[in-house]
Amino acid sequence: MKNILITDLSEKVLEEIYATGWTPKYKDRYRTEGVKPIVKYFDENGLLYYDEKGLHAFVVQTYQNYLSGKINKSRWQSVRKCSAFFSQMVTDGHISTEPLCRWTTESIALFDEPALEQMGDLDNIHTLVYRTRQAVLNLDLSQKTKNNYTYDGFADILRFYAAKGKERYSVQLLEQLVNEIYEKYKRQEVCHSKYRSIRKMAAWVMEYHDHQTVTQKKIPITSFEYASPDFERLIQEYIEYSVSLGILKCSSIDIYSWAVRRFFREMKTENVKEYAAIKLVNVSSCISAIAKKKPGDVETIFNALSSFADFIAEKHPELPNIKPALIGNPAKHKRIYEGYSEEEIHQILASVDRSTPKGKRDYALFMIAYHTGLRGVDIVNLTFENIDWKKCEIQIVQAKTGIPLALPLEVNTGNAIAEYILEARPKCESQYIFVRMLRPYTKLADNGLWGVFSNYSIPIIGKKDRLKHGPHAFRRGMGARMLEAGVSHFVLSDVLGHNDANSFLPYASVSLNSLRQCAGTLDDIPVMQEDLI
Repeated sequence: MKNILITDLSEKVLEEIYATGWTPKYKDRYRTEGVKPIVKYFDENGLLYYDEKGLHAFVVQTYQNYLSGKINKSRWQSVRKCSAFFSQMVTDGHISTEPLCRWTTESIALFDEPALEQMGDLDNIHTLVYRTRQAVLNLDLSQKTKNNYTYDGFADILRFYAAKGKERYSVQLLEQLVNEIYEKYKRQEVCHSKYRSIRKMAAWVMEYHDHQTVTQKKIPITSFEYASPDFERLIQEYIEYSVSLGILKCSSIDIYSWAVRRFFREMKTENVKEYAAIKLVNVSSCISAIAKKKPGDVETIFNALSSFADFIAEKHPELPNIKPALIGNPAKHKRIYEGYSEEEIHQILASVDRSTPKGKRDYALFMIAYHTGLRGVDIVNLTFENIDWKKCEIQIVQAKTGIPLALPLEVNTGNAIAEYILEARPKCESQYIFVRMLRPYTKLADNGLWGVFSNYSIPIIGKKDRLKHGPHAFRRGMGARMLEAGVSHFVLSDVLGHNDANSFLPYASVSLNSLRQCAGTLDDIPVMQEDLI
């Protein structure tokens, strides 16, 4: 397409925009804040035909206006997005709805593949960042997250090295970058998202340099404090030991290692820096001190130390045995929360606007939670293979317990799911049934249902002292109703997928009938009348 009138091109771009699945709000915003300003700029500068340099000049001018506060972020994003649409129409004949990369006016070697002879040199920072980024792109992350990590992480690392005139990998330089960004974050010069992305990418670059891989795990908080070297050595051994046994989940190992480290840091107050110097009185004293500061942490630390003591007994029998100081169980600090009542559930279901695509999706989510009592993480991870339409069953392997579970698919619930899939689900290749309503069409986050459910339930029910909103409120409510109906706790545990026979107790705690059965009288206790006087 050469010498195409800018007005004709703008009409073609608008036709493509209106043909997308975007909401009317987005379409109108791109028309008024993107396409119209571009056409106006060309008209004011006497440019009748599309000109790439002229379009780029307008984008740069708009960006400068955004930085100076003359226009808002929405206007800048619309202009940039629509400028990309104009270029795509000229080169490809259609627009792309994929997210754009982060805007930058400078040239960085982020996408330049290193020379063949440099590809194996991980001490070359360009090679290292390039290969680390390739590994990150292969992770199960949304395109938006990958873009953020690229332009608010990897790009900053390369810029920092270029500013320092360095080309070789250095842990000290990466730590210096993170520290400088942290200071800027404290002065509110950069946002928390940018600081977090740079920290994450610096950690991944160091991990890839040492192990040629990247793993998705949380990095320690900024105020992270290590224990003494001897304790840290044993903690690392304990982590490797726990992983090799395969008894604990990775998340449990992370929690236990944190708890053990928390306990060892408290040992500083006892002037104990080596495990060999620990005495039982030190253990009791530290646990008591932690209980006064953070009583809610005691149970976790108690259990973690018991596991750690077993590791010490097997791998280091020459070291002190702290198990005798861990006799008994600490008092549990638990709060019993109620579930939704039948009336509250019907109010929530009635509030969903089922005429909209989002309403159809949310209604299907509510119906699954209501009739199956599944955990939120299992609902968002439902795939098309998990539903057997012929048998009318939902068949899953629970994320929390790893135990297979098959539940009947109630007719109304099945109809709600089918209606969402056939009439409202965005066209995408995701294996998951429930996906985002906006691009990229990835599955909902594992903890994403809380926000979806709360947007409906809080305005209707409000915040109550003993009610936690979200999918678990449906689960709690279902368990309580089953007990009220006289269902045995064995059947309840099977339906809710418990692997512990005592897991039904929180549901019994909110069931009035169950509590009444627990309450006894003095009628069967023989007492002399004078004993009561």
